[in-house]
Amino acid sequence: MEAEADRTPVTDDHDETVRQRVVRRPISDLPLLTALAIGAAHTLVVTLLPGLRLAYDNPALHLTLETAEGLIAALLAYLAAGRFRSTGRVQHLAMAWAFSVMAVVNLFLSAGPIAVLGSRPVGAVTWVAIGLRLVAIAFLCVASLTRTRLAPRGRPLMRALLVMTGAVALTVVLAAVVADAWLQEAIDPTRPPTGNQPGAGAHEVVTAVQIVALGLYAAAAAGFTRQSRKEGDELLRWLGAGAALGAFARLHYFLFPSLYSNWVYTGDLLRLGSYLFFLVGATREISAYWSDQARLSAVEERRRLARDLHDGLTQELAFIRSQTAAMAGGTVIPGMAGHLAAAAERALDESRHAIEALSDDFELPLADKLREAAQDVVTRAGAIAELDVEPAAPVPMIARDALVRVVREATTNAVRHGEAGCVVVRVATGDGDVRLTVTDDGRGFDPAQVRAGFGLRSMRQRVEALGGSLHVTSAPGSGTTVEVALPLDTR
Repeated sequence: MEAEADRTPVTDDHDETVRQRVVRRPISDLPLLTALAIGAAHTLVVTLLPGLRLAYDNPALHLTLETAEGLIAALLAYLAAGRFRSTGRVQHLAMAWAFSVMAVVNLFLSAGPIAVLGSRPVGAVTWVAIGLRLVAIAFLCVASLTRTRLAPRGRPLMRALLVMTGAVALTVVLAAVVADAWLQEAIDPTRPPTGNQPGAGAHEVVTAVQIVALGLYAAAAAGFTRQSRKEGDELLRWLGAGAALGAFARLHYFLFPSLYSNWVYTGDLLRLGSYLFFLVGATREISAYWSDQARLSAVEERRRLARDLHDGLTQELAFIRSQTAAMAGGTVIPGMAGHLAAAAERALDESRHAIEALSDDFELPLADKLREAAQDVVTRAGAIAELDVEPAAPVPMIARDALVRVVREATTNAVRHGEAGCVVVRVATGDGDVRLTVTDDGRGFDPAQVRAGFGLRSMRQRVEALGGSLHVTSAPGSGTTVEVALPLDTR
């Protein structure tokens, strides 16, 4: 007899909050204040102590700085692209483009020529780097000022913007190549950038670009900081601080040009500092992602346990309550005592499984878990269980739990209804799935004549919910075989 109960879906009021990519929490301005203090201190030192020797003609150090900054930019581009896939925000798309361009310029247009030639690039390569850096900073500024979300039908706009970006980059490259014949060198390679002659040795275009970049970085710092306060976004907070230090770096490049020469000066150190702020934001973003994943996994596990208890234990208890209430009212149903005993046994099995799931040792091999599940059932019935588990690829936790529950239910049916003396459990993996077979030597049944009970329906629903399949083969006097196939990728 089947237990009847209300099947109201189990929900979790906090599920949407946990699923949010950004957790809202109070945001401190300490990173921004630290960046401003560092930038102001460097500026005062260089301005007030012009005789202080801070310039070093060292291409190898430039190579190290450019490579480190390029790798940091590539990491930020990857994280921003991941955010865009999740949110569809133009902001995250612009961030991905900005850091992608920065990574390309740092690694290929700056570090590459130094590694190959032993010195800074000259001519058109320098002017291409100047133009693309300005484009990247402009994208970063756009990212700090927009929160627009692209609808699915807005994806063509995204592709159009991508094409436009490529067109702008190509225009910069072509303009630099054409102008290379009459443009002077961007930076005088023989003049050290010192505090004695601010702005000396740089082309007028380079000076103008640094002024524009300073304004864009300042706007980006304000925009990211404002959004981080409003949304509680940790990554934007550190991007704002890094952009503020980047603005100071551009101020130093304007006063004491060194970016496109072999000289290393305070602007280069401040630029490295801005990338280090970006790196801190990236590491905290990664840490927050995995914390969110762990929290979400815990919520999903609680939801799964709640659903299992609702579909199993609650159903049985509801049946027992309704029948005992009827018996207390004087209604006598022949054979009801046996049905109540069976329902109580199933409820006990469900409660045991819930306790095991809550105290599960996830390091225990799958073979041991299946052996425990089968032995726990057959021992009480005086039967034996045989286990054959092939060495296999790791099975995801949700699939592992489903297999354990199927083994428990199939073994219970074999010894309780089929009066089996031996139950054989086999598990193998291959072709992207895991296959379970539970075979018994019981009396069997005719599937066409016997209506599937709650246990079998529950097993089938659980397996199919994970994208798998379950088949039962049986005949009177020939035992029963339960076959399950589950994909290893159960996401």
